[in-house]
Amino acid sequence: MSTDTANYGFTKDNEDDFYNVNVVNANLDKIDTEMKRIENTIPTPTDSVKWLGTVAGTTNALTVTHAAITSYSDGLGVSFAANANSSAATTLNINGLGAIPIKNSKGTAVSNLKTNGVYTARYRAGAFILQGEGGGYGVGETIRAMDVINRSYIQTNVPVQNVGYYAYAAGAVATINGEEYAFARRNSTRDSQMVCWNTRTGFTMWRRSVAYDWATSIQVVGDRLYIGYYDYDNVAGGGVGLETMIALTGQRLKMEKATVPLVSAANAVYNIAVTFNGPTKEITVLCGWGSGTYYFLCRYNLDGTFLASSGDLKGVGLDEYPFYIVGVDTRTFVASYNTIYMFGSVGLGYAGKTSAFSGSYVIGGIAPNNTGGLCMLHTSGILYNYTTSLVAGPQLSIASNAVGLTTQGDWLGVVSAMTLSLYKFAADGKSISSEAAASYQNDYNTSYVIKSLGVSENAFVVPTRNSQLEPPVLTRTLKILR
Repeated sequence: MSTDTANYGFTKDNEDDFYNVNVVNANLDKIDTEMKRIENTIPTPTDSVKWLGTVAGTTNALTVTHAAITSYSDGLGVSFAANANSSAATTLNINGLGAIPIKNSKGTAVSNLKTNGVYTARYRAGAFILQGEGGGYGVGETIRAMDVINRSYIQTNVPVQNVGYYAYAAGAVATINGEEYAFARRNSTRDSQMVCWNTRTGFTMWRRSVAYDWATSIQVVGDRLYIGYYDYDNVAGGGVGLETMIALTGQRLKMEKATVPLVSAANAVYNIAVTFNGPTKEITVLCGWGSGTYYFLCRYNLDGTFLASSGDLKGVGLDEYPFYIVGVDTRTFVASYNTIYMFGSVGLGYAGKTSAFSGSYVIGGIAPNNTGGLCMLHTSGILYNYTTSLVAGPQLSIASNAVGLTTQGDWLGVVSAMTLSLYKFAADGKSISSEAAASYQNDYNTSYVIKSLGVSENAFVVPTRNSQLEPPVLTRTLKILR
């Protein structure tokens, strides 16, 4: 009696069985079917990775020939050795079929190929996608802090320890030539220092110390940095004025004293702001003389040249110690601890004020909102909005006991004693949403306010007080360096 094989079920005749052509044919059919199945599992020429050798062409435009490749089709796999270090978005052209961009698995153009480095890529939808790139992050790309530590922010810099205890009450975050930088300053009458970091790498770009008082906010316009000074000991010409620097080096470009009426020179500087003479940006310095005897607004060009001073603001309505200043449209707004005052940006004439808010030290900052008006942080946890004529608008809930209000477009940052908070305005400015936060004790409050808060959609410069350390720089994204 015949039997079957164990694996494929071929019929095996016994020695005493007669030859049966049907049994033979059935076995051949089984063999044919199984061989075809195996053949279908063998990779086709498109599925296999083709070795191209060392490519030719220029640094960022690679070329190569390969006899077996006649077209680009989805799934085409190639492997090659780079002929040079690439320096920009790189393409690969095989057999003159067309230059195809090389991208990583995130869809970002690859610009970091290394000489003799071996790379494997597959063609898909108009690009060669590198394989095995460790999650798709390459040199120069960014990765979210949330993906690394499951928190909104991560510290990137290593703060230097100072000899004494200082307050860093002014900061700024600005994008220059496509890179984001953070700035912070500490001050005293004869000892001020400013530091600049790259926010995503934490690298210190520069650190500069001076023997006079940098007492205001930091303003960055383009690649220029501005800060108000008081030169108590006449080490750089004396008086009060504006210093202009190259933002990425800290090099002084100009230091020009303000000329004010009534006195030979101002002897107190409170704050500065970017203001507007029509479409032209200017810097306005808020300064004074004596212990609240006179207050002045002084206009400067962006090259740091003094233009003009107002008359005594105290004589026309500014009857309380001023602290904050901001420019919106053709208006310049000044805030004390409980009142907002309005002036013209060019003539600097007094134009009105809000009613005084009840209580002392209740204004935590003023800034432009995202609808062309002004917003004011009240320490009760309310964000008041106004038009440029000081007509009241929406009142929005925000962190209570917060100070240091700063805005950038739709983004808004504040600081309370223990928390840094980032919010985002709705497009119509009628609501805000909480976007990110970080816990950090900083000891600021409404009786010891922040001149300017360094904040952006991505980064925070923590304002520190009574600390020997420079401020931490916190970022929502890191930059891959190697």
